[in-house]
Amino acid sequence: MTEDKIREVKKAFFARRNGVVAEALRKSGDSHRYIMGCQITDVMQVADAEVKDRQLACALWNESEHRECRLLAPMLMPKDELDELTAREWLCTVQTVEEVDVLCHRLLRYEPYASRLANDAIRSDKELNRYAGYRLIVNLRALGKDVLVVNLDGIMQRDTGSLMMKQVLQLLKEE
Repeated sequence: MTEDKIREVKKAFFARRNGVVAEALRKSGDSHRYIMGCQITDVMQVADAEVKDRQLACALWNESEHRECRLLAPMLMPKDELDELTAREWLCTVQTVEEVDVLCHRLLRYEPYASRLANDAIRSDKELNRYAGYRLIVNLRALGKDVLVVNLDGIMQRDTGSLMMKQVLQLLKEE
């Protein structure tokens, strides 16, 4: 049944494909093998047509070569069924900034353990995971939640090189 749903979802993405966007994503370095070029609003339309389902969301996340499946997964994961272990796994296996942004905004920021995830992520050896931690802090603060980070300024000092880091760190500084 899950395989049938994944096929249906992929057909929906194919119907919304945008070659110009897909090519731009490829040229900018998106590492996914399958890119339909769907806008985030297209992915949200597909999500709205589906019932939130943990099994389907996990199966979509495991479609690691398919950009749109990875973006859809956080939208279909029921918030009350996401355990901390799965959240950590997803956070540690993000492949792009876009995945991070969707994962943090649509799902992780609502979890009671989100602050722990953010604190652990900003101490990662991987830049994308550190970005995810900072992004999650920004999302939590946007919800009015306090996030205690010991030595945040010191941690942030090492992450001033890349554009993605500069942008998210600027958001943190503005708060």
